[in-house]
Amino acid sequence: MLKLEMAGAIRTAGWFATLEVPAEDGSWRADVMASSTDGSRRMAWEAQLSPITVDDIAARTDRYAKIGIRVCWVHPGARPPQWITAVPAVRVRAPQERNEPWVVDDGLAGFVYRSGR
Repeated sequence: MLKLEMAGAIRTAGWFATLEVPAEDGSWRADVMASSTDGSRRMAWEAQLSPITVDDIAARTDRYAKIGIRVCWVHPGARPPQWITAVPAVRVRAPQERNEPWVVDDGLAGFVYRSGR
């Protein structure tokens, strides 16, 4: 569900979104890959549901950076994870009612979709 919500938000922002995008060598798989309309920028959006150490999430963030892909980690938990300030990340809350939006409770202050930042 969270992956679909992320993909929908990316598309609403005017970017392309593809679910479960693997690396060419198969060493990783992005939950949702956002691509600018001109194809010049990509950003992985990762739904981090399971526990992960700060070192592990930092290493995975660095792996993306080395190949020119920005990443944002998304956590839907009630409490902030230890890594929320160590990597580009947000903690989100699902809406109570069907037509309400998701809410960002912690993490990034904003995302400028035109620049991918």
